[in-house]
This record gives sequence, C-alpha cells and structure tokens, in this order.
Amino acid sequence: MDIIDKALQYLLASKVIVFPTETVYGLGADAENIEAVRKVYSIKGRPLSHPVILHLPKVDDLAYWASDIPDEAYKLADIFWPGPLTLVLKKSSNVPDIVTGGQNTVGIRCPSHPVAQEILIAFAKSKNHKKGALAAPSANMFGKISPTCSSHVYNEFNKEYLKEIFVVDGGVSNIGIESTIIDLSGIREGKKASVLRPGHITEMNIAKIIELESKDLSSNSIVVSGSLKSHYATITPLTVIDDTFFSKNLSVFAQKVDRLAVLYYGDKPINVEENIDLYYMSSDPIIYARHLYAMLRKIDSKKYSRIFVKDLPFLAEWDAIRDRLYKAAAGFN
Repeated sequence: MDIIDKALQYLLASKVIVFPTETVYGLGADAENIEAVRKVYSIKGRPLSHPVILHLPKVDDLAYWASDIPDEAYKLADIFWPGPLTLVLKKSSNVPDIVTGGQNTVGIRCPSHPVAQEILIAFAKSKNHKKGALAAPSANMFGKISPTCSSHVYNEFNKEYLKEIFVVDGGVSNIGIESTIIDLSGIREGKKASVLRPGHITEMNIAKIIELESKDLSSNSIVVSGSLKSHYATITPLTVIDDTFFSKNLSVFAQKVDRLAVLYYGDKPINVEENIDLYYMSSDPIIYARHLYAMLRKIDSKKYSRIFVKDLPFLAEWDAIRDRLYKAAAGFN
C-alpha cells in the first residue's frame, strides 16, 4: 500500500492525517465528517470557536462548499489557485458548523503541493458526489509555530496522538508561512474585499485583479486562522527589536540574561557579548519566510533565555513575515 492509499484509508475511517502543503503542513480530516473534524480540534487543542480552512483539489468544487460566490472569487482562483490563497465566502449547507466555528462564512483554498493534490484528488474520487475536501489547520499545537517538514510534526505531538495520526512526508514546505486570507463574503452586499491575513500573495498582487479595501487587520469581525493577537509562538520569549536600536539593545539585554539568541539579516552585528549567539537570515523575504519557522524551532530547542529578532523592512513583501513575528512576540510583551 502506498502513502496515498494509506492516507485515504485513514480519512475514510474517520481518522486524521498530516499532509504537506506549499505553505505549512496541515492536520486534516474529512470536512463532512463531524466526528473526524472534532478529532482535529482535540489533537491540536484548538477552541471550537476558531474555524479551520477547507482544502479542495480544484476550483470546480467551490460551489459545493460555498454559496453566493462572487465573480471576484473565480478571478482570483483563476490566477492564484492552486496556491497559497484562502478565499472567505458564505458557506453552503454542505459545510458543518464545526468547520466554521459557528460562523456563516468558510475559508477555502486549493493547495499546489503535488502530494496534497494527490491526496485531495483521491479523496474526492472516493466520495459519491466526488466533492471531497479536507478540513485542516496547521499541524501543530494551537497558537504555536507551524511545521514546515514532517520532523517538526513528530517533535510537536506526544506519542499518544501520533499513534492516531498518519503523517505523510512531502519534504520541506516551499513557502514556509501560512496562506493569505481574503474576505469576499460581503461583495454581493456591496462591501469590498479585504485581506484578513497577509501571506506570500500580497495585497498588491490581489489589487491588480480585484478592488480591495485596505483596513486595520485588528478591526475584522470574521474570525480566521491566525487572527488572534498572540499566535505562532515560540517557547522561548521573543522580542522584535527596532533596527535603529538593534546593536545598542543587544549589549544591554545581554547583561540581563544568561544566553541570548539573535535572528538578524543584513550586516552582522559587531562587538557582541560572549553570551549572544547570532543566527543569520536572508535579506530576500521569500527565502526568509521559507526558513523562518524551522529556524525558530531550532533556536527553541537550545534553551536560550530570550530571542531577539531584528525588525523587518516596512515593505509589502515583508508584511506577512512581520505579522507572524509580531504575533509570536505579543504573548511575551
């Protein structure tokens, strides 16, 4: 039995799988099986009020899961699917309330990872209506760092949970941070689309295709994955340091802690104290994002007193990474 067949066997038996996507690894179950989706929430420790995203094999299935779909959804899907874009739409009656956290909207995306596609296609074919989808948040404990390879998953969950899950290894996630989420649910009522979570696909990319309303993310009334103020958290306290005071603050903080890990890009800090370890990140936001979660997990495993992260450029291509780092730091401020 190959891995796709085994994953399918688990899904059809109301069990949970971990599968790779181009963004991060997902913890998935049959979206129409309330018992199976409840297991996803339980394993992750996720509040039932916090929705999960539906993963489809193709755009043709969208109308089964969503209702009142505006033309803008198909315009975006035509350009960005399969890929790291989640569309928030009015849910159809086929979507159980447990998937949406009781809301009347649902987040839907079509991942591009070839292994995810194989699983989703095989699962859809197994359904009488041929419209199967997986309800899947990231495959980590709620509020913690998302996994970008299978070893992160094995390190994340205890042995009892791992006995219940089938983990499909698909290598390292190429993008490395969660999908962009855009709300299209109010377009039919005259509202503009808006980005609820920044990601690899930027507001600028989307605004070339459809009209967008730019607004403060904290003002969103719709709850979506990653919308809490504190999220993506490390175990080690993390602080994002303004670039202007970066080197000065390193010396000051080094005197207050036993061991300090410093994540930086660009010029290497000079004259650092002996209890500071430096971790270099790329100045290219695409590469930085790809390696961010793996680097944070690596640093977390070394039991530092604190993590300092050099603040990022205030440019659109860095917005999603800044969002993740600020939320990771929020729980320690």
